[in-house]
Amino acid sequence: EAVFEWLVNLVGNLIGIDWTIISIAHIYFRRAYLAQGKKLEDLPYLSPIGVIGDYIAIVFNVTILVVAGLTGYFQGDPFVLKDFLSNYV
Repeated sequence: EAVFEWLVNLVGNLIGIDWTIISIAHIYFRRAYLAQGKKLEDLPYLSPIGVIGDYIAIVFNVTILVVAGLTGYFQGDPFVLKDFLSNYV
């Protein structure tokens, strides 16, 4: 049961980290594309909300990752490191 809980938490956190990295990569891609003198209209697909959506996604994902681990502080009177780590891992 404990291993399953750790795996579920690990996968959930990795999904948030993945989407944060994807958003950062999209920001850098657009910046590099424009720095080469190319137009965004030449791309086959354009994000409907542009890089604003990337910044929103980064803030959202980082907030979720931080808040998800905060429950480890409030689970019981004595602080248990194993419970705290299981929330972040």
